[in-house]
This record gives sequence, structure tokens and C-alpha cells, in this order.
Amino acid sequence: MMESIESPAALGPLARIAVIIDCGTPWVSTLALVSVLRAGDYPVLVVDCAPGDASTLHFRRVAAAWELRFFHLRMPLRPHGATLDRLLAELRAPLVLLVDSDLELLDMRLPSELETAVLGTPTAYGGGLLHGPAELGHEHGFSRGVARYSERMWIPLVLLRRDVVVEVVESGISFRQRRQHDELPWSSWLSRLFALRWRLPLRRLFGLAADPRHRPVRPCVTDFDTGALVHAELKRRGHVFVELPGMADRVIHLHGATRRRLGSMWRRLLSALGLHVEANAIVLDDPERHARERLAEVYGCRLQTAETDGLVRSSPPRDSSRLP
Repeated sequence: MMESIESPAALGPLARIAVIIDCGTPWVSTLALVSVLRAGDYPVLVVDCAPGDASTLHFRRVAAAWELRFFHLRMPLRPHGATLDRLLAELRAPLVLLVDSDLELLDMRLPSELETAVLGTPTAYGGGLLHGPAELGHEHGFSRGVARYSERMWIPLVLLRRDVVVEVVESGISFRQRRQHDELPWSSWLSRLFALRWRLPLRRLFGLAADPRHRPVRPCVTDFDTGALVHAELKRRGHVFVELPGMADRVIHLHGATRRRLGSMWRRLLSALGLHVEANAIVLDDPERHARERLAEVYGCRLQTAETDGLVRSSPPRDSSRLP
């Protein structure tokens, strides 16, 4: 059964909640949903940010056909970090498990292991994997030695202690991405303009990347990906992040499925000019088809036709604790 709610606060005082944000990839999000429900302990909230009513109808149909129980909330499409800011501020559950819409849990024990690790560390604000810090190089469109990727929690799957994290969010620190240009400390916009000389294809035109004498003495660009600013502030306040070794091998992440769906005209123009590089491109040509096949073959959730009206549950999900 799909239960529609009007706001995150309408969920009430649950002990824990898993959150999946759908931005127009309904089958990929459904695969994430089914895999999380299989873990059993976490109620799931699907945040539906797709325009129109088609996605809502999709989730209602799969809930009825496959006997899925979850909460459904419509929210406007906004930057991912802005949506997370609102959700963390309005949810009431002490533990919030963020699950990317393009992530599939392979091991049903992961949520409980994350919870044990976080609750067993009094100063922990969350648990999962740490992402970065790292240098942004040619594969990201930068000359080497000029751009840095700041450390953050790996957002595709992370368990957060809401009361700790929300203090930082309410103080004005956002989950939103930010790229900081500080080569010229007295002017951020001139720093941004000046940094274009390190981007593709300008570096090839002027040959600046090949000569270390042209590099700045420190990174002139710092990339704060989703959640990086919150992570930095929580560390500054003395909180720790508990890492779960080997977690990446226990999930499938279809990196880029949502990004390609939401690709803007500006992003496409920059890519055509060589000024924007997708370093981690989508791993599949048709992630929605992949999701439908996984739902059918692994979870027994099949389609009689390619349309959503043809949903059937032909067999129960596999019982093994780790799926192939």
C-alpha cells in the first residue's frame, strides 16, 4: 500500500526512516525501493520530484500490484542538496537512511550494520563511506594541481543521526553543492573567470597544463559535492563519521542515471565546448530497462507488457542475504 503524505512532518515520530528521492527515473527508483523494503527494518519514504502525475501513478500501481508498503511525498524539483536540507529539517525520525534512487542494496544486512556502527559510537553523526578528498584532474576538465575535491560522506547510501545533522543545517550550512574559486581572494567572480584558463580545451590551446611553472601555489578551485560542507562543519564540531569497510561491494550504484535525465541545456552546451566533463558517466545506456530486468529476475516483480498496466508478481523474492 502506498500512503501519500503532505509533508515530511506528517510521518510522525518514527524510530527510523529510509528516504529515496525520485527525479523522473521511476523504474530505477522502484528497484531502489524494493531492495530497501527487502531489508525489512526501515519504513521507506519515496520523495517524488518528477513533474506531472505520471510518476505518482507509477508508484501507486507498483504498490498495488506487488504489495509494497511505503510512504509517498510529492515535492517540487530542486537541487538535490536543497531537497535534503528541507527533509532533514522536517523529518522527526532520529535515524535517516539516505538511499540514492539509482542504488540497489545487494545485502539486506547493511542497514542494521550501519545502525549498529553509528549507535555504538556516541560522537558519530552518521555512517557509511567517506568520499575524497582527491585532486580533480584532466578527467574532470582541469589541469593537474589546480582543483581539489573536498571530503564528504558518500551520499548514495548514508545513515544520519538527524538531531546532530539538523543543528548544522539550521545554522545555515547546506547540503547543496558549491564550487569555491579563491585564487583571487578579493574577488570570487574574477577567480571563477580566471579559472577558465585551467579548463578544457583552453589548457590545450595555451599549453598551461604541461608547465608546472604556470600552476598556482595552492588549489584555486575547491569542489564541495553534495553534503561536503555539512560534513566539514560536523567534523569541526567534534563529530565523527563511522566507515563500514567493503560497503561499496554490497550495493550496485547506477552512477549518472538521474544526472543524464536532468541534464540542462547549459550543461550540454558546456560539454559541447569542452568546458564541462562528465568524469563518471552513466554506467548503462538504458538504466530503466536494467531496473525492470532486475526487478523481474531477482525480485520476481515482472511485467506482462512494457506498460505499467501489466505488472504481476510471478514469484517471491529470493531469500538469500546477498543477491548476485
